[in-house]
Amino acid sequence: MHSSANPLSRSWAATLLALVVGSVGVGLVAQGCGGDSASASTGGGQDAAVEASPDASDQEAEAPQEAAATCPTGQTMCGSTCTNTAYDPGNCGACGHTCGSGQVCSSGTCSSTCGALTTCTSDGGAPFCANTQTDNANCGTCGHTCGSGQVCKGGTCALTCGALTICTPDGGTPYCANTQTDNANCGTCGQTCGSGQVCKGGACALTCGALTTCTPDGGTPYCANTQTDNANCGTCGNVCAGTSKCLAGTCSSVVVASCAAMKAALGAAAVDGEYVLYLDGDVNKPVAIWCAGMASTPAEYLTLPNQTKANFSTDYNLVTTQYLRVRIDLTKLTIDPNDETFATSTGSDPNAGNPLHSVDFGSAYSCQGSPSLLGTANIDLTGTPFAVAPNQFGIAGAGATGNVAYSSNNQVVNLQGEGFCGWAAPNGSYNPYNAGGAGSITVVYP
Repeated sequence: MHSSANPLSRSWAATLLALVVGSVGVGLVAQGCGGDSASASTGGGQDAAVEASPDASDQEAEAPQEAAATCPTGQTMCGSTCTNTAYDPGNCGACGHTCGSGQVCSSGTCSSTCGALTTCTSDGGAPFCANTQTDNANCGTCGHTCGSGQVCKGGTCALTCGALTICTPDGGTPYCANTQTDNANCGTCGQTCGSGQVCKGGACALTCGALTTCTPDGGTPYCANTQTDNANCGTCGNVCAGTSKCLAGTCSSVVVASCAAMKAALGAAAVDGEYVLYLDGDVNKPVAIWCAGMASTPAEYLTLPNQTKANFSTDYNLVTTQYLRVRIDLTKLTIDPNDETFATSTGSDPNAGNPLHSVDFGSAYSCQGSPSLLGTANIDLTGTPFAVAPNQFGIAGAGATGNVAYSSNNQVVNLQGEGFCGWAAPNGSYNPYNAGGAGSITVVYP
């Protein structure tokens, strides 16, 4: 028997099929359009959640932190450049705020005028406002820059000396001076301390070196050798009475002509030092003499008081020997230039003397072979009773030239010498260096 399907059953089946197909289609569309959606509840939605990018907070945590840039006080970082937004026409008042053509930035505001300031324009740059009274780069006028160590004051570049004082010599260049210690500006600019004085605490005071500063009642301070000064024997104001003399700081009646005789007279009290000896034992011919070697073999040395650019010998500018005392023969009245017991030397000349390390007293030496490259020497007997006898020096050596000049009543002699090698030195000298080549110098007693 042939039977046909129930129409109602066929209609219900078609409806069910349409619903299933529609549901699948919607799912496919949803997956295709929103497969990355973290809200999907299907297996595909869970996979999409796993594959999703890390959230923003993770990215920020993992991003490297850049060091914050800093600018000097009064400047602002605009982009990668520090600028003063009070005057920068490209960043006026704030980064990126640009002033229009013909405007300047004044106090952070674009303006067509600088008011009390001056409008300056750098080469090829934008106009800006400058205080030409205080601006080191535009002092007095645009573009006028103050030099190193200067500051713009009142529109003029001036020296800045801090705690020091600005002094200006007549028609000269200003400079910084310490008026507490400067001998040329003691207490105030231009106040010069005299010879033998030094600036201390802004006042000129006597400086006596190894001597003693003595001041008579109401009188002027002076330097005294308390070892030999009869008016200040041992101490200021101690006067040796009668015929006694100040010997080694003690008033004594000993009258001797040599250090050996002084040692014999004083016995165990004899020590190295300054004594008054008498030429030929004559009480009218006293002379202050340094007695050395009093514990063994006494020897006489003449102390040279002037040590300022005096009593030196040089080999050009390579070697300088300074003499504090020189060996003297009180019987013959001669000085031995080769004795360097009380001399100090600086420098060395590898081209002479293997090498040359000292220059004899009263000798000017040079191996430079040029009249402009001279050796120099000075003898200064001021402060002693002696003078240099005439005609004591000569010019000698290979291609030698030079000169000898006496002055100050023959107590001062200046010498110049040069050659290849050449010298001006005591007569009879040959290579007068390294304490061995100079002839003797005769002196006279008044």
